[in-house]
This record gives sequence, structure tokens and C-alpha cells, in this order.
Amino acid sequence: MRELRERVSWLPFWWPAACGLLLGLLAGGGHALWADREYAAEAAVVVTAGDPASAVGFAQSYGRLAGGDAVLRTAQTDAGVPAATLRTRVRAVTSPDAPVIGITGTGPRPQDAARAAGAVARALVAHAAGAEADTGVAVIPLTEAVLPTAPATPVPWLSVALGACAGAVAGGTAVLVRGVPARRPLRPLPVRPDQPVRPDQPVQPVQPVRALGAAAGPSAAAGVNGLAPHPR
Repeated sequence: MRELRERVSWLPFWWPAACGLLLGLLAGGGHALWADREYAAEAAVVVTAGDPASAVGFAQSYGRLAGGDAVLRTAQTDAGVPAATLRTRVRAVTSPDAPVIGITGTGPRPQDAARAAGAVARALVAHAAGAEADTGVAVIPLTEAVLPTAPATPVPWLSVALGACAGAVAGGTAVLVRGVPARRPLRPLPVRPDQPVRPDQPVQPVQPVRALGAAAGPSAAAGVNGLAPHPR
């Protein structure tokens, strides 16, 4: 454990952020490659009435009925899935300014998504036709659902971007928690006891003292011992 800490201490302080970014990229790419695909197809119907304002109001009402039990039970045979499953695959969207109802169907395959949207749209048209004598409003198909060519989810670039952001945030948090390691203090140079040091004076290293005899040679060594060198 101590050896591992010593090895990690030599790495730059930002290495957790880099590792987090790399792991996030790998996780996002893996999600984009192996996540379940979901396709989406859209159909649209339009509400017609003598009064445009009432047509918009009926469109809001029929948009809410598109996800109701009566319409889904009618559409389940055409969609090929039970009404409970169809409820999770279909959603209807209305506009406050136009009497148009957009019906979006989703599924694991392109044909499943288009079949669900088309079945609910046709069931809504049939449901409105049964009440047309009382309401004076008709619902007619506007656009048919077509087979999608690409999955709606997951989006590869979005998965990679989200993974990279998550990894960078996690790695950056680890860097902040770990903190920037403090630098090792420098060892002070030795100072001779008889040499006072001023605060503004740099400390000079002490040179090793060699033996006088070895520094000056045999003549100096003889002089030190009290014997003068014999003149030649």
C-alpha cells in the first residue's frame, strides 16, 4: 500500500480528472453501442368544423381521448399489441393555434413504431366518426406514419457527450477532494556556528577542510611541525 501511494504521488495532481474523462467517454460510447434502440414514427389527423375556433377546441378534446381506453381498445388489434402496451408506446400532441393532432408511436423496431402510430390515428378517426352526428365535427387523416430510418434513442453523440461530462465532473470532484499536494520543503544549508547570518544574507555552504599537510605538500607539513625546510 505504501509503495502504491509513493508511485501515485509522482503523478500530476490532475490525473483523476483525466481518468474520469476517459472512463466517461468509454461509458458513453458503450451505452451508444449496446443500449436498446427505440424508433419513433408520427401520424397526424386534423379536426374539421364549421367554426374554426370550435375545431381547435375539439382538437384539444380528441387529443386527450387518443390515449384513452376506448381508442386504445379499438387500436390494439391493428397495432398487434395489448392496449396496456400500446398506452406506453403512443402519445398525442395538440396545438393551441391549429386543429391538428400529432400522434407519435414508439417501438423497438421501425415497423412497430409506424404500426402503433397509424393504428391509434385510424382508431381516433373512427371514434370521431361515430359521434359526428352529435358534434358536427369530423376527424380526417392528415399524414400517414412512415417507417423511421434511424433510432430516436440512443443518440450516439449525446451519449458520448453526457458520459464525458459525467466523468469530468467526477474526476474534477476527486481532484478537489484530494487537493493539490504540497511541495516538499528544501533542506537548509549548514551554517558554521561562529558565522552569524543576517536575514537578508544568503546562506553559503561550508566547504570541507582538508588536512594542511595534504593541501600544502611536504614543505608546508614540515613547517607546521616546527622544522624549516632545508634550503637547496
